[in-house]
Amino acid sequence: MLKSAEIRQAISNKETRYKELQAKKIENLDDEEKTELQELVTELQQLINDLDTEETMENVTRAMTGGKKLGGENKMKPKNLGEQVWDKLENQITAEKGDKVRAFAKIVKNEADTHTTTDTPNQILPFTTEWDRTIVRAYRRPSILSLFNRVKTEREAVSYIVEVGKQGAPATVAEKGQKPLIQYSWGSVTDTFKKIACVARVTTEMIKFREFLVNEIENRMVYDLEMAIEQQVLFGNGTGSNLLGLANRTGVQTETSANVVDNADALFRAKTKIQNATGMVADGIVINPKDYEALRLSKDGNGQYFGGGFFQNQYGNGGIMNEPPIWGTFTMVSEAVPVGQAIVGAWSGATLYDDGGLIVEISDSARDGDFENNISTIRAEEFKLLAVRQPAAFVKVTLAQPVTG
Repeated sequence: MLKSAEIRQAISNKETRYKELQAKKIENLDDEEKTELQELVTELQQLINDLDTEETMENVTRAMTGGKKLGGENKMKPKNLGEQVWDKLENQITAEKGDKVRAFAKIVKNEADTHTTTDTPNQILPFTTEWDRTIVRAYRRPSILSLFNRVKTEREAVSYIVEVGKQGAPATVAEKGQKPLIQYSWGSVTDTFKKIACVARVTTEMIKFREFLVNEIENRMVYDLEMAIEQQVLFGNGTGSNLLGLANRTGVQTETSANVVDNADALFRAKTKIQNATGMVADGIVINPKDYEALRLSKDGNGQYFGGGFFQNQYGNGGIMNEPPIWGTFTMVSEAVPVGQAIVGAWSGATLYDDGGLIVEISDSARDGDFENNISTIRAEEFKLLAVRQPAAFVKVTLAQPVTG
């Protein structure tokens, strides 16, 4: 069977002849032309059917090998960020022998840039020979950013009013008596956007390879950038270009465990503190895997695991749960918080603002000599702003650690 491009050309040729005959009107055609017209109709219908079949086969083949659908979007799955960048870049890669990447970004020279390329000439060898296209990725953990309210804005800063105090209170008053005065104190808080960014330097030969480029952007840079944002949102000190993180906000509550046995109780006390201070209900706990392990493996006086044994729940009641929530509250086990510290929160008390989303750009002229040496720079950056409207909706819990040695 012909390839789709060849079928399209054949259809175009026959359509031209069909339109010529049709323009003469049927009564002006001789018998030979009438026969030719009938044959053209049959042939065109067959070519259209062949085109549909061939394009379907090509699309299935491309989808199975990570390619994109001909003539449109891949309907089998939505394109991720890395694939979108590839589509933009692919238009600037020639299909002739001696492929090359053209300059595709404005020149930005910075002689003080000390970044070096992360790959060597030997690294390109597996990409130019027959190889297993499955990319073995390093460990990726979930991000806690999903716990926050997420809002997009085009403003440079966000200001909001916070109630900071109250003097006086209502009371019973005798007839013609003076009413008590209540004075409320308000304060304004302004949070500004901060940029979190990174660059990766790779050879032009590598970015021409679709699987590598998509993996480099979607599965490495985006993940590493999100991990950096996560640490800024949680623990940024607010100085210079740093965000003022949640843990360093004035008004965030604290709770300390007396000993290892008291750790679970300390987490519950944190939940109570949130409700007493704000009326909000804690809906998420972030805890380090080592601290969660200590809780998960704790036992009662009969040697039964509080969270259920390794085959069934304690005393044989019900099935076992994978990472059961602490005190019925959604629990995210993550290295985002260090060992010995947990964060309990009513997470709607804070909002994470986003300005423009993730920006990814590629240039082969980031610094002098890059174009000549076939080195390109991938840049990823985001602008984030954290607004903590209810600091008391969060509690930093210090957990006791087992005595070792």
